[in-house]
Amino acid sequence: MKKLLSLILALIILVSVFSACGADPAEPSDEKDAQTEETASEPASEPAATEPAAPAETTAPATPDEEPHYRKFDNPYQEAVCVYAEAMLARKTYVQYDDTRLIKGAEKVTYRWQNKTMAAEDYTKQLTGYTNCACFTYDCYYFALDYDIETWHTNALYYKHPERIMLSFEVDGNESQATKDEVKEKFLKTLQPGDIVVYHAQGDTYGHALLYGGDDTIIHSSAPGGGNYDYDKMQELSEPRGSIATFMTSDYFSESESAYLFKKARFAIVRPLVDYNKPIPEKTQNRVKNLQNVLVQKLCSHTVGQTVNPGEEMTYTIEIRNGNKWAMPLEVIDYVPENTTYVSGGDTQSGDKLTWSITVPKGETVTVEYKVRVKDDPSLIGKYVYTDKGSVGGVPVKCPKVYIAKTLSKEEQRKMTDVINANANSTLRGVELINKIYGDAVGKSVPFESEKALLDSCFREMSAGDNFELKTNSKYFDMIVPGMYGGYHVEMSDAFEGVRTRGAQTVHLIAGDLIVMSEDYYGNKTKAYMYTGENTLLSLDGEGLLDLLGSKDALLSTIGHYKYVIVRPSMMF
Repeated sequence: MKKLLSLILALIILVSVFSACGADPAEPSDEKDAQTEETASEPASEPAATEPAAPAETTAPATPDEEPHYRKFDNPYQEAVCVYAEAMLARKTYVQYDDTRLIKGAEKVTYRWQNKTMAAEDYTKQLTGYTNCACFTYDCYYFALDYDIETWHTNALYYKHPERIMLSFEVDGNESQATKDEVKEKFLKTLQPGDIVVYHAQGDTYGHALLYGGDDTIIHSSAPGGGNYDYDKMQELSEPRGSIATFMTSDYFSESESAYLFKKARFAIVRPLVDYNKPIPEKTQNRVKNLQNVLVQKLCSHTVGQTVNPGEEMTYTIEIRNGNKWAMPLEVIDYVPENTTYVSGGDTQSGDKLTWSITVPKGETVTVEYKVRVKDDPSLIGKYVYTDKGSVGGVPVKCPKVYIAKTLSKEEQRKMTDVINANANSTLRGVELINKIYGDAVGKSVPFESEKALLDSCFREMSAGDNFELKTNSKYFDMIVPGMYGGYHVEMSDAFEGVRTRGAQTVHLIAGDLIVMSEDYYGNKTKAYMYTGENTLLSLDGEGLLDLLGSKDALLSTIGHYKYVIVRPSMMF
């Protein structure tokens, strides 16, 4: 009897324990399994690209660093190209799309692409760059391997080197399911990392070029509508995620996807690596070793368009964000730019060489900075502050040249801001208002009699078509902010050493700068604005102050017109 009572008591205790603890966590319910599978089957939407956020604060215990590990590739050439492509993907909104679809036959406007001129680290929060689909694939080879694949035109990928075409298929729209299955199987077996997939949609003369990055991932440059200019609305556009995007190779064979290959006219797999066997450049070996998932930007206190005075101090900042799950030890090297002298910064200094030895924790950003002073020498006016010898982890980093000019000091810029705001409701218009503001702020006046006269002096009509080019012999040329000119009917110029800034932002300007634009061929519809220095523009036509705080690209939209020029009158005082 005692044994029976003991057994009953043990069962009661056991039941109580299970009731308190609930079901065994190792045995998830069927409902939970179903929810998990449903969620996993839905592709996550891509968030809009913004400035990388700081790591979220948490009270959870820190997880230990993982051992460094990266994806494996069949050969180092594939790795070199794909790692570079991923570096471009990480630039997000710093890279925008453009193409040659200019109206009235302006296809030779080469500035719309930055191929061969901007490496991944050159795209920063201070400098937007542009690359279309074929230019992106070209640059992946050019900057990763110093390999010129000889074309950045999609159509030419079909015929330039036929020996590189691993697979090609012409779609007639009548393919049986068996044919589609056979082509799909061959396509997926053929495709290798680094291959370029090329296709043309029905009736499309341009086509599209995309890079296979391995792991069933396609990397490409694209933008809705085919470019960054809306000709109907006469304004620039910006893709909020940046132009470099990804999708899965399975989309090529899904009828519901825009990439479905059997909706195209033809497609092909092009393999530039089929006959490549040269040594991998040291910079790329260093990128693979040190900068995978690491975002580097070199920034300057004087951005593109911001001129610097002789004797003025400048600050350079290098930001390194580590996206890995382990800490990254890195060596940062930079050099005192030409036409400047060293002020401070650097763990060690040897002549013009500055060095830092840093460790960037996982998921965090580390910055280093140094200061220099432009030599107080009037003969330097018209020259540049620049160095291109810096590196992070052995990968080159640089930022654009800064033009040396005698212009407003920081104190004069602050006074200019106050005077502009004080005249926001003035009844004066055009040059009269400009001269009133400059007279009150610095006791000067501008040399041109009207905004139209300024535009007419700065541009000349091209011999063919309805396009214009900059006049380097203009009597107002020395007022033009270096590279700050353009419009969708303006050709590239060799002026300013070929520099032309597409993505003009307010950070490129100083108080008192004038933006003058025309909305028609003859310049009869001319508008002009003065930058206040506080993310606002003063209309010189009586519209008052225009707020630009909504977006860094607001200025870019403002000046996306037939032709425009940004001038800094103080450079001629």
